[in-house]
Order: sequence, then C-alpha cells, then structure tokens
Amino acid sequence: MIRLLGLSAVLGTTGLSMLLARAPWFRQPNLAARLRVHTPGLPDRRPRILGARSFRDALGPAAEHVGGWAARAVGINEDLSTRLERLHRGATPTQFRIAQLGHAVLGLLGAGALAAVLGMPGGLTLLLIFATSTLSLLVDEQRLAIASQRWKRDLAIELPMVEEQMAMLLDAGWSLGGSLQRIADRSSGPASQDIARLLRSVRRGNTYRDALREWTVIADVPAVGRLAAILSLAEQGADLGRLVSDEAQLGREERHRELLAAVERKGQQVWIPVTVAALVPGCMLLSLPFLRALSFFAS
Repeated sequence: MIRLLGLSAVLGTTGLSMLLARAPWFRQPNLAARLRVHTPGLPDRRPRILGARSFRDALGPAAEHVGGWAARAVGINEDLSTRLERLHRGATPTQFRIAQLGHAVLGLLGAGALAAVLGMPGGLTLLLIFATSTLSLLVDEQRLAIASQRWKRDLAIELPMVEEQMAMLLDAGWSLGGSLQRIADRSSGPASQDIARLLRSVRRGNTYRDALREWTVIADVPAVGRLAAILSLAEQGADLGRLVSDEAQLGREERHRELLAAVERKGQQVWIPVTVAALVPGCMLLSLPFLRALSFFAS
C-alpha cells in the first residue's frame, strides 16, 4: 500500500510538473523567446507538440497506406495526385487520404454504436465494424473514380467545340496564347478549365510544349493528345487553324460513332425483357403436354 501511494505521488508530481511547464506564467522563457518580443517580424519556430500540421504529418503516411489499399481493392492503379489535378480539386493527396480515413473512423464509430444499441454478439459486431469502415473507404475511392471518368467523358465531348472556336480565332489572326486565353475566359467547361491551368503553367515559366505535354498526361484523353501534338507545331510555323479544324471534325466523327454504338446497345437491351416475357409463357404452355404425358405413363 505504501509503495502504491509512493508511485502515485511520483506520477502525480511528474504530471503536474509537465502541465505547469506548459503554462507561460510558470516556465522561464529562453533567450529566443525574450528576443522575439523585440523583433515582431521574426517567425516563431518553436516546436509545437499538438497542432493541425503535426497531426497531419503524423497521420498522413498511415492514411496514404490505407487509402492506397482501398484504391487497389477496387482496381484503381492511377496516381491519386493526377486524378485530383484532373478534377481541379485544391486538396492534396494527403488531405484527401486523411479525410477518407476520417470517414472510415466515423463509419466505425457509427457501427459500434449501432451494435451496442441492438445488443449484437461480439463476432457480429466486429464483422459489422470492419464492413462499415471498409465500405466507407471504398465508397470515397469509387466516388473519386466515377468523377474522374465523368470528367474525361465531358472533356472529350466538349473538346470538338473548343477546337472549332480555336480554329476560327487562329484563322482570324489571333496568336496561340491569345486564342487559348479567350477560350479560357469565355467558358467554364472542362476543356476551358484545363486550358486555364495550361496558361497558368506557361506563366510560371514552362514552355507551351511542356505545358501541353503535362495536359496530355493529366487529361488521359486521346483527343487531348492529338490536339497537344498539333499545338506543339506552333513554333514551326504550321497552319494551326486548318489542322485544328481538321482535328475538330475528326473529334465530331468519333463522338457520332460512339453515339451510334450507344444507341445500338440500348436497342439490343430493349429486346431482353421482351424475349424473356415471350419465352416464359411459351415454356409454361409447352410443359403442360409434357407433364400430362408423364402422368399418363406413370399411371
């Protein structure tokens, strides 16, 4: 008993000392802290034990590992930063993974509370908690993948119209940079947003060739790669207006073929319920004589 009291006193004294050391009125400030009062512009480089940055730095690697596992589980191997950049989201991959992990933790807590309210057994509770948290991870990953695919589809649909506008501006005497800036200012679609990002990359010091190559990698759309290859010929004095117009016509033909293929698939899908509706009653009618014959021979 005496040893227990002594140990409790030591631990209590240590904890109280650590708490008092955090109080500004108790601890003795060091030389840097005393000089910082007289130099307002000096940045505060004191180590922070608890804070948003330290929490993010500590949790980021674990969140990225868990999020990477969720992406591979649903068959996604594309880099997360590329998908976020494609969708023009300001979040970094670490921020997205931490938010994804937070949703999983919320799902875990919700499943635990539900299991406690319903009085589920231990094995079923663990299964529910694991399934809920895993589903939360997969849902966030799948939503990002669906948004990325939708963006690529909308970009491919909008690109021929943008190319036609670009061809008219180039034929009217506009420069490549001027035509791209006008398209970026007059629209808010996927292609216009990508062109605005391309122009920002050029203003940061990159060449048009490098910016167009970066756009090709991020967009991951074949039509964007062809347009980037055409615009890269601007330094060689090529007739960009005619080339871009031909590319716009090619893009419209591709969209037309895809539309016809989608209509054909829809038409084939219509016949599935009709065929089932016709076969089921026919099979029932054909089975009646067969069953009657079996009963006749059985008797």
